[in-house]
Amino acid sequence: AEIIQSKKEALSSVRHDNINVIIGNEAGDADSVISALTLGYVMSSNNKAPLLDTLQVPIVSIPRAEMELRRDAALLLDMVGINVQKLLYIDDDIVTNHLLPSSSTISSSNVSSDVLNNTITLVDHNRLRPMFAHLNSLVTEIVDHHKDEKHHQQVVSDSGKRVIAFENGHATVAST
Repeated sequence: AEIIQSKKEALSSVRHDNINVIIGNEAGDADSVISALTLGYVMSSNNKAPLLDTLQVPIVSIPRAEMELRRDAALLLDMVGINVQKLLYIDDDIVTNHLLPSSSTISSSNVSSDVLNNTITLVDHNRLRPMFAHLNSLVTEIVDHHKDEKHHQQVVSDSGKRVIAFENGHATVAST
């Protein structure tokens, strides 16, 4: 739980050159939220460069007010001591202005050009939602268990950065 709060504080107080946003699918269901948080933790704990210099920031892919509707996810997080209010959500100002800004925010010059140096990791889906299509080139990693939609071809399987556990019409890992 402390690592999640430290991410928010780090984003608020220190300028980072390397930020990787980890985001689940737009349904914001339990596997999506927990996958983003878990991968963020694992990547933050990895002592290999270049991960060492990159701030890993998991984002809950739904508006903050909708989390109360995800009772299964909220209960699971509570059971492991994570306060859902301390998470970053897709509609938080720091997310909309600095991590995943809209195309209009970027074009209005209200956002630093450093945003375009961010990277995005997709978990529990393999296509960035249409509202973020202007950020497609920032997707550098995909970890998923759904049929490959063949987007983000800059992320290739041979690199180990495109892991889609789906074969012969079925997920090859647990699916909810």
